[in-house]
Amino acid sequence: MSVAPPPALEQRLTALVPRVRVLRVARGATRLVVTALAAVCVVLLLDAAASLPAWARGLFLSVWITAVGVLAWRWVIVPWRADVSPAEVAAELEKALPELGDRLRAAMTDAPPGQSDAVRAALVDATARRARAVDFVRALPVKPALAANAALALLAFGAT
Repeated sequence: MSVAPPPALEQRLTALVPRVRVLRVARGATRLVVTALAAVCVVLLLDAAASLPAWARGLFLSVWITAVGVLAWRWVIVPWRADVSPAEVAAELEKALPELGDRLRAAMTDAPPGQSDAVRAALVDATARRARAVDFVRALPVKPALAANAALALLAFGAT
């Protein structure tokens, strides 16, 4: 018999799914912009040093566009469309709340082999009591991530 997490705790974590999705997309977009800018800088420096012929510039451009498309799919579109489970929300909370996050993630995932139901029930109960006093929304701030992405996009636009 498996011990299920309390419904109130599961509802609080489920309510954070859109926030976790936004944070993952913001992280992916940041990685995408930084990678695209770094690749452009490398090619421009290579072109300035070696004076590349037109066909080489076209090849680099097509490779760059393809790479940006693939990375956009992998780092932005896939996280945006992916289902986020309460266990994944708990893993994100673990980054911001290390003292509670490990217990929260353990309470939301399946019990490891060898752990008794009584121990698991005590862990889930203690985690639910501790989590009542914590504001999960403040632990996963979205505005700083979006502001950093906007600043990075402006920097990228200004650099080109």
